Amino acid sequence: GPLDSSKKAVLGVAGIDSAGMFHDRVIGANSAVSGTVAMLAAAHAISKVDASVLSSLDSQRVFAFFEGESF
Repeated sequence: GPLDSSKKAVLGVAGIDSAGMFHDRVIGANSAVSGTVAMLAAAHAISKVDASVLSSLDSQRVFAFFEGESF
């Protein structure tokens, strides 16, 4: 749903690519998938919590996936 600007936000973030200048040649390119799987599992678990419990919390959950590294 939409973000509530009156509540704090707890961010869950994960990278969805490996760190390498040449993405086609990076060894271990699939290793970044572990963070993505963990984030999806956390989002799935939170989705099972009753909405009234989540809305009573003083913070909201935001999940973000980022691609691209800074070099």
